Order: sequence, then structure tokens, then C-alpha cells
Amino acid sequence: MFPERRAANRSLVPWALLFPFLLASSALAQQGILIGGVVVSATSGQSLPYSTVSVTNGPARFSNADGSFSLTLPPGRYAFRIRQLGYAPLDTIIPVNPGADLHALSFALTPVAIRLAAVRTFASSCRAGESPGELGGILDELTKNAEREKLLRNEYPFLYDFERWTSIATGSGPDQQLRIDTVRFNSRVSGGYKPGVLVRPVNDSVPNGPREMRIPELIDVAEPLFLVNHCFRFRGMERVAEAPAYRVDFKPSSNLKEADVEGEVYIDSASYMIRKSVFRLTRPERLNPPIVGLEVTTEYHEIFKGVALFERIKSIQPLTRSYRFRTEQVQNQKLVAVRFYGRTPDDIEISGPQSALASQSIAPRPVVDSLATLSGTVQDSAGHPLRGAQIILSDGSARAESGDSGQFTIRHLKPGKTDVTVRVLGYGPATFSTVLRAARNRRMRVILTPVSVQLSTIVVMDSLSDPLLNQTGFFERKRRGWGTFISPEEIQRRNPARASDMLRTINGVEIASVGRTGTLPLSTRALSITGRCMLNVFVDGTRAYISSGMTLEDVISGSEVGAMEVYATATETPPQFIGGNFDCGALVIWTKGWLSSESEPDSTKK
Repeated sequence: MFPERRAANRSLVPWALLFPFLLASSALAQQGILIGGVVVSATSGQSLPYSTVSVTNGPARFSNADGSFSLTLPPGRYAFRIRQLGYAPLDTIIPVNPGADLHALSFALTPVAIRLAAVRTFASSCRAGESPGELGGILDELTKNAEREKLLRNEYPFLYDFERWTSIATGSGPDQQLRIDTVRFNSRVSGGYKPGVLVRPVNDSVPNGPREMRIPELIDVAEPLFLVNHCFRFRGMERVAEAPAYRVDFKPSSNLKEADVEGEVYIDSASYMIRKSVFRLTRPERLNPPIVGLEVTTEYHEIFKGVALFERIKSIQPLTRSYRFRTEQVQNQKLVAVRFYGRTPDDIEISGPQSALASQSIAPRPVVDSLATLSGTVQDSAGHPLRGAQIILSDGSARAESGDSGQFTIRHLKPGKTDVTVRVLGYGPATFSTVLRAARNRRMRVILTPVSVQLSTIVVMDSLSDPLLNQTGFFERKRRGWGTFISPEEIQRRNPARASDMLRTINGVEIASVGRTGTLPLSTRALSITGRCMLNVFVDGTRAYISSGMTLEDVISGSEVGAMEVYATATETPPQFIGGNFDCGALVIWTKGWLSSESEPDSTKK
């Protein structure tokens, strides 16, 4: 009677049956498909550790110490790029489909033969995009070094500390030492090289905030814009650290009229790893404000096999134009600590019983100068040393026994918060928490009470005592009347969730919100044109460098804050807290871990 309606009802049956299948297919498509394999030499068949495996506009990884790698991708077709120093690049398209067995891929790379080019100097000018064909593959090795450092710093993030010596050299006498300090940086880099754009906001999230000059470095050489805006020349062989190296010079193209860089790089002739780079500022008078000049020399060392990282940096900034009365600011920096806060290139992320590589996971290895030391003395309540006291870490990873003078030392400890127990026969045990810092020696004094005395055990460590805070100069600076000081008692009373919560009522300070939970401390009394600048942040006396994309919360949490000093202007800031932004004040934070014990650079290493 109703033929059209019956036909409509019949059409519902197959769709109803198909609907669960479509849901399952959609869920499968949304799930990542595990891809794993190994990178090997096409000639010897040996694995190539720490090769770079990347997907165009997608993830990038180092292969593991045994050449294996893994990553997860949704279904689709992907362009893979595989690179290794000293080997020809490999580019291939791989379809990633549900159910495909992609757990045992093998990428074979062919060794390259570097053809030495004729030694050439630059003409009076060079054209943008000029082909460096005479470099014979050396430029390819240079760009691979740059890509490897950028991959290491972004995909395997770490914190690193530089010890800095800043001095003034006049040429007419001994150098004048200005200061020695230690600064901490985050490895992540954001943005990239832009021709003639060397001055940019300190933090991209605050475009109208403070600005800084960023000199291009090795990682920028991998940027296409850098390659097409510079000319390259092979300048022959030189020795760097007693090893032969290829020297490649570069300079900006003639059509670049703003400040940029020129310089030279040195590539090891055996391993093709970067050994040294020199970047010099060109047209410094075009900067705003203009400067006389700047030269930055960087030396590299091997942190993983074939993976180079900066080790020493020397910058020279002329302060006068006269060669007869030349004055320069010289800054020498030495890498003293590296701490990965995620995975390292040694890690492999393959899971599931179907993976044949799952058993090949290799634990991260410690990095030189990235471990901590715990030392101190154990005494009784009269101040007499206690011999034979057991100092035990709660996780059982290490222990020590105090000697005749009550002293002890435990080396090669993993940085971070740890619980410690100290006990000796006849005395009540002491248990406390402390924070160990990379490349530093955490010193402490523990006082134990005899069992026969009905008093609780006294632990000098981890008490926020005025004497320990006094050692930092906190109270002396407070008596001078400059700055705003927040005591441990005030912080304990307010119990801030974030360090910036303690700054919101301070005159001359503004808290800028970044994202959902991040903040940046700004001064509203800057000497700059905008009237605002980001305060130089110091944690436990060490400058914490907040790079683009970072916030104060990436440096310290509210629960770690023990005391604070706030200097809204540069004129009221003590000399030891003058940071990289000389037009701005400083935020000085003393942590609870620092105020609860003595701490010093680790001088116990043998």
C-alpha cells in the first residue's frame, strides 16, 4: 500500500549493520600505528647509532645506541628522511596502513666520498642563493650537524649550566674581572633565522615586552633561509684540537643591507662532526641600538656518538672603535652541567608483545657533569663529631659512613629531591628530605640527640633558619633599604601555588599571563622605550635564563620558594644580580632546599 515507505525501511537494514563496522574503522584510524626498524650501513651491514629519522611535517627521532628506532603515526602516506654523518641521505615514501607489519624496517645508508674542492676566497660580493657546488658534500655534512643539534635540543630537552667569566680587556694592562657567575638555560629553541632580524622579543608571547639581540648559531645553518642568504666557500684544511678539519667560510649575500653574520666552521675530516664555529656580526651599526661589533667562538664536544654539543663559548664585544685604545668586553663560558628532563637519545619507545624490538630498550646513561654530590658532618648536640654514622638514601641507591671527624661524602647521585636517613648507635635517627642539584655538592650538618635524653632529634638541615638565610646576604641588603624582601615566614603564611603569586602586590612589578597557567615577571619601571622589561631571574644565586616559550613556572614552583628579593629597577639592583638585560631589575629567589643546607660547586670529583 505504501511502496515508497517500504523501500525506505529496507534501506535502513544494511546501514544499521554497517554502522558498528564504521565506528570500529574510525577508531582504528584514530589510533597510532607503531613503526620500528633499524638504520644500517649498506656496505658493512653494521648498525648506525644516533641516525636521524624524521617524517616531513611530522615527528623526528634519533635512532638508539644500537641503530633501532620507533615512532607512532596515524594511517597515511609519509615521506621519511634518514640522515647520518658521513653517509648519503635517504628519502623514501612509506604507506602506513592498519594491519601492516612495520615493526622491522631496515634503512641502509651508503657512505659518501668527500671530494675536496679547490680552495677559494670570497669575491667582493656574493649573490643570494649562489650554488656552493665546489664544496663537494662538505656543506651537506655541516647542515646535518645543525639538524642534529636542533633535534637534540628540541626533542630531547635538557637544562644546562654555563659557568661564565666576564672581564674587560684594554690591551694596556691586565684584564679587569667584572664577575663570575653560573647561568642556567633550557635547551629548547623556538623561531628561526630571519634575514637581517637579529633583535626580537625575549618572549614571543609578550611582543611588546623586553627585546634581546639573538646572534645566529649552528642550528640556524640548517634553516633554508640561512642557506639561500649566505655564500659558502671551502678554505682548506686546518687543525682543531690536534685533529685535521675542513674549514668552510660563509658571509651574507650582497642584497642583505641589515646586520647579519659571517664566519667559519670546522668539520672533523674523519667523523664529519662539527668541532668549532665562529660567528661575527656584520653591519653592527645598523642595529637599534647600534654596537661596535661582536664575535662568538664555540667549541663542541661529543655528547652521544656522532652528536655534538657546545662545550665552550667565547664572545668578544669591542666597546671602542679605536685600535690604539681598544677596549673589549670578553666573556668565557664553560658547560658544567647537562640534565635531561625527559627521555634521552638512548631511550626507545616501543611497546606491545608484537614488537621484536621491545627487549632492546637501553636505559639512559648519565651525562658527564650532570650528577650530584651529598656531603657533610654528623655531630652530637655538644658539637662533637660522631664516627661510624650510617647515611642512607631512602631508595637504597647509595650509602656512606662518617669518618673520625664525622665527615662523609656520597658522589654520583641523581639530581632531584631525595630522602636521607642518618643513624648511629646510641642516638636517635634523623630522616629528612633535600634537593640535589646537578654538578653541585650539597653540604649539610646533622645533629643527633642521645637516646637517653627525651628530646626529639634535631636536624639542622632543612630548617629555614635565619643564620642560613643571613649567609646569602639577604638581611644586609634588606637593611640598605633598596628593593622588596619577602621572608620565609611570609611565604609560609601565604603558601603560594605559584612563585608569581607573591609578586602581585609589589610596586613596579606586573605579572603577565602566558597561556593558561604560565606567568612572566615584568618591571614597569624599565629604562627601555616600552617602559617594561622582564626581570632577570636568579634562583639560589644562579641566573635562570627564561627563553622564548618558557615561563616562570618552568623554572620554579611555588612550593619550592623559601625567600624572595625583588628589585624593580636596574639602579637599585645589587651588582651580583645584574643579568643579561642591563636595563631591568631582578627577581631573586632562595629555595627551601638551598636555605636548609650549605651548598657549593662540586669540588669533590676526582
